[in-house]
Amino acid sequence: MPSDGWGYAPTDEQSTQIAETSVTTITPMQPNSTAVGDYGPFLAAAKSRKRDIREMLTDAQSVGRRLAADAFYQWRQGGASIQGPSIKLAYALAQVWGSCVTQCAIVSQQGGRVHLKGRYVDLQTLAIIERDYISHMAPAPGKYAEKPDQADRWAVMQMQSAVSKAVRGAILGGLPAWFVDAAMTGALTEHAERVKGGRSLPDAIVHVVGLWVKHGVTEAELEVWVGQIVGLWTLHEVYEVTQWGKAMAAGNETLATLRARLGTPVSTPAKGGARMGIPDLQTEPTPDIAADIKAHDEARVKTSEEMLGESQAQQGADKASEKAAKASWAHICKERIDMLQSAGEGARVQAVCDELGRKWGETPSARHSLASLQAWAAALQAQLDDCELTHHE
Repeated sequence: MPSDGWGYAPTDEQSTQIAETSVTTITPMQPNSTAVGDYGPFLAAAKSRKRDIREMLTDAQSVGRRLAADAFYQWRQGGASIQGPSIKLAYALAQVWGSCVTQCAIVSQQGGRVHLKGRYVDLQTLAIIERDYISHMAPAPGKYAEKPDQADRWAVMQMQSAVSKAVRGAILGGLPAWFVDAAMTGALTEHAERVKGGRSLPDAIVHVVGLWVKHGVTEAELEVWVGQIVGLWTLHEVYEVTQWGKAMAAGNETLATLRARLGTPVSTPAKGGARMGIPDLQTEPTPDIAADIKAHDEARVKTSEEMLGESQAQQGADKASEKAAKASWAHICKERIDMLQSAGEGARVQAVCDELGRKWGETPSARHSLASLQAWAAALQAQLDDCELTHHE
């Protein structure tokens, strides 16, 4: 699969092996405190250095934009999106903030349970921020368990990961929230721009689904993979399916391994992009993809619709597809209107309605055309994006 159109690699902060509990303690520090250890002589220099708040804000946003997806972790759990600053962002912000010291100590270790204490010391404000972190180390798997040196390597890797998380917690507990928020705003803004590639979100969805359809993956399959219908996708789903494409382009995944890992619907439409108005873009596939498609097609269960006459089935499918797409886009519009109104931004909703209502009438609903609903959704998303930036500023 060609790499054109696919995104960039994420930072994976999720671990099924490590459970975290944390407590933050903020303690005033005396100038001669042993907490700073050998850094005591630098106290005078740190106190003489002034932090320019405006400059810090600009630098934080710049750091966030440079790191983009590497600045935060994100995954879905129980229908909710879990997101936060990454280890890379914490370390980068500590360097920009300056005049600080980070430390980590092992409090106790019993079997696979390790209790760590991360510490952040601000040499200017003379405050110590400590955060406890409990990690449960898993036994070395497979090849790592076979050789003592590899088992030690596995243990070191897990300990390094746990130490990084303990220190990250201390850093993020010590840095001002407005400083971290500025970096996150920059990262999320840059991330959104890269994922959408200069397109609106609806156009970005159409684009990425079209790339997959071109290589024999139907829209219905993508919906199974991400657990959400295409009409309700957000930036998160676009990024997720883009990363799978990037992994295939890099040779780290194949269509067969993706289908085995993520699942395939029992019966998939002949034209995967029909519900989003995407044309059938499939061209002659490469041999390995062709074999995957052939095996998948042979395993498909024929439905009663497929046994109808070709013209009748196609006509019914087109009508059903258009109806489903319009319902999905109408739902997206309603969801975005509700979000704006809940945030006290009813005036923005009214502005969109005043502008587009003159052309299509009233507010968006399933009785409007698909093109008009997509235009409504794009205009409402633009207002949401503007609200989000205003809020962070």
